[in-house]
Amino acid sequence: MVPVERAHIDRAAAPPLCEHHEVVIEPRRITYITRPKREGGCTELRKVVHAYGAVFYFHDHSSITERMYQSALAADEAADPGQ
Repeated sequence: MVPVERAHIDRAAAPPLCEHHEVVIEPRRITYITRPKREGGCTELRKVVHAYGAVFYFHDHSSITERMYQSALAADEAADPGQ
């Protein structure tokens, strides 16, 4: 088993850090959490990068595709251009 610290994880592909972004580093995975501000509350987007190479995406705890994740991030950036 390869620890996360030694695994190849593309940190440059991570979302930029700002007031509603969080990075959780665990022994076998890194989780990028984005909580976009929306009317009527907020939603949560997650990108989970495992040490063995798998990458999973979630929107409010439901699995989504990478394309849906990127689209949601782009919508968040368009809604908050001050980042």
